[in-house]
Formats: sequence, C-alpha cells, structure tokens
Amino acid sequence: MEPEDVEAVQFIEPHTHSFILKLWLLRQEGAKGRQNWRGHITHVASNQRIYFDNFLELNNLLSPYLEKMGVKLPLWWRAYRWLRQ
Repeated sequence: MEPEDVEAVQFIEPHTHSFILKLWLLRQEGAKGRQNWRGHITHVASNQRIYFDNFLELNNLLSPYLEKMGVKLPLWWRAYRWLRQ
C-alpha cells in the first residue's frame, strides 16, 4: 500500500488502527514444560508485518500507535520503554 493510501484510510477513521495478529506453537518433539510460540502482527493500512516471540515485544509494537492516538501509557510502561533505549 502506498503512503497516500495509508493516509486516506486514516482520514476515514482517524482514531482507528486495524491489525491482524497470528500466533502459533512451535512443534517440540518430547519437550516437557513450557511450550515455545511465535507470532506476527500486520498493520492493515500499511501492510507492515513484524514478528515477535514474547508479549513485551507485542506491547512495544502497539504502543507507538496508541501514543499517536493520544493514549497516555501507564508510568511503568513508559519507564520500561525508556530503560530499554
């Protein structure tokens, strides 16, 4: 999708972002305990896809969209992101 198309979609619904989230388990032969998983999230308007393997990464991917929409993230989350820089 071209940048102007993304802007057109955002003009129609300026405070909305749509994502497709896909999660899957990794096959582990004879593994006991915790199962490993992976996932990816696709921003529908831009078709940008990013892979992740833990929920903190997922939060990192979504928080910029929330902030652009005017959502004030909790202090603990802002501190966590600041420490990771």
